[in-house]
Amino acid sequence: MSALPRSPDLLPAAPLVLSPDKTMRDLEEIRLAALAAGAFAPAIRCVELQGRHIGLWSSEPALGPTLEELVGGSFDQPKPERDR
Repeated sequence: MSALPRSPDLLPAAPLVLSPDKTMRDLEEIRLAALAAGAFAPAIRCVELQGRHIGLWSSEPALGPTLEELVGGSFDQPKPERDR
């Protein structure tokens, strides 16, 4: 099997330099093109990647108090009897 011929016009003239800004611009262009084409899955993926870049969705656990700590551990304690 032979490799597909490459057009010299498709090869970059210089090494590609990636930066966070360039990547975000590229993602935004792709998102807009996907929305215009009605391709919502790729558009949503772009939004997800943009959100990850600014820290909206992280796989790290939250550093704040747990729900149990906020409510004082009342989940494990029986409720007191009320006077009638």
